[in-house]
Parts: sequence; structure tokens; C-alpha cells
Amino acid sequence: MGTNILINIKNKIVSELLNKFISGICPEYRICNPENRDDPDLVIVDPETVKDDMKSRFSNTKVLLLDFGTDEKNLIDIFLLYKIDGIISANTDLDLFKKALRVVCEDQIWIENKYIKLMKETGLLLKSNRPGYISRREAEILQLLKEGLSNKEIAAKLSLSDQTVKTHLSRIFKKFNVSSRSQLITNLLKDKLI
Repeated sequence: MGTNILINIKNKIVSELLNKFISGICPEYRICNPENRDDPDLVIVDPETVKDDMKSRFSNTKVLLLDFGTDEKNLIDIFLLYKIDGIISANTDLDLFKKALRVVCEDQIWIENKYIKLMKETGLLLKSNRPGYISRREAEILQLLKEGLSNKEIAAKLSLSDQTVKTHLSRIFKKFNVSSRSQLITNLLKDKLI
């Protein structure tokens, strides 16, 4: 039967061009209309329309984010907040775009190299075989923790409340599977994670 794709892009010209491109050279994909109550297998969104939260509207739908040059911090926040299955630049060549569609439809994650580099640079991806992500804020807290700052000093430096720092640290402890500050610092120094 093929794969149902819903194009949910704010820019109508881009949306129509994507529709024609996918329909014309990818016969295995069918552009669906949400008004016909078709459940899409994949939704292509941009940073404006991802906020419609396709994941809650369609249960098993994959989401591919088409980036038109979004601010780097906002892009990473969108990726984490909406559990995006792939990010691809609007400047990507068409063959790579087709490959990204296929990969995401096969239940894999597609992230172009430039976004992976960005995530590494901002401390978002862990540099070990530990599962999960750390946010930019968590990376900042980890760095200050490694420098020996107390919770109160971290809070002052990052303009946060003491309680917010404690909450972040609690999440970080869970992600690194440790129960104390000293254990965490030891692991950070040993593994050179930050």
C-alpha cells in the first residue's frame, strides 16, 4: 500500500513543492490529507508547525523536521521537546532528502552531520555509551560542578534558584546512574565526558 506522508509546512509554496516532488519521484509514498482522516506514517514539519504536536494527534507517526535556518539553541530545544525522529536542512540535496525519508520511515533516526556536530559542541550528546541526552543547561551545570562550585554558586552564576539547580542535579544523577555528587564528579573526570 505504501507509506502515508503528511506535509505540515507553514510556507504554502514549499509545502506544495514538497508534495509534487515526493509524488513525482517517490511512488512508494502517498501524500495524505488529514481531513480524510488518514493516519500518516510520517509527518514533515518545520519549526513553526511542529508545535502542533503531531505525536499526540497521530499515535505511531514519525516526525521529520525540515530546518530553514532556525537558531541553533531553538532547534535543539525543538528536537528534544517534541521527540523528533529526524532533522534535515532545507538546503539538502534531493537524493539525501529521499534517503532521510526512507530512513525515518524505517523507524530509524536521521540527523544530518552538521546537527550532530552542533549537539556535541553544546554538550547535548553524551560522549560515552551511556543512553540518553543531557540538555545545554545540564551541561553548563556539569561544567560548573566539575570546577568545584557549590549548588548556591552554580545558582548564582546561572541566575537560577537553588531548588532549580537541585532539580537539574537530581535528573543528572539519574542519567549517569550515580547517587552522589562525588560519584558524578569522579565519573566525569574519569570518562572525560565534559
